[in-house]
Amino acid sequence: MSGICIFDLMIYLVAIGCIRWQNKTKTQNKGDNMPTAVKISDELVAKAKIKSKVFKRSVAGQIEYWAKIGQIIEENPELPLPLIQDILIGKEEIKSGLGTPYVFGK
Repeated sequence: MSGICIFDLMIYLVAIGCIRWQNKTKTQNKGDNMPTAVKISDELVAKAKIKSKVFKRSVAGQIEYWAKIGQIIEENPELPLPLIQDILIGKEEIKSGLGTPYVFGK
């Protein structure tokens, strides 16, 4: 049986409608990285400070991560969080050239 990488699996899941993924063009993203002041609770900031230290992210990066995961979960309520996290990890591995083949049936 031929191997398939996690990226191919992700593309397959998107194609069959299991995962809804937004792809914006560079023109649509223009200005998306500009800082914006947002009010959030002190409790959320305190939790983000702890998690950000554990996962070596900035506090803002941790909150952005939570927002991204929350958005994906809302758009894909039928998928469990560990699968979503594995897909995101696979996506980054492919970008870094570290993808490994996935063999169905093993």
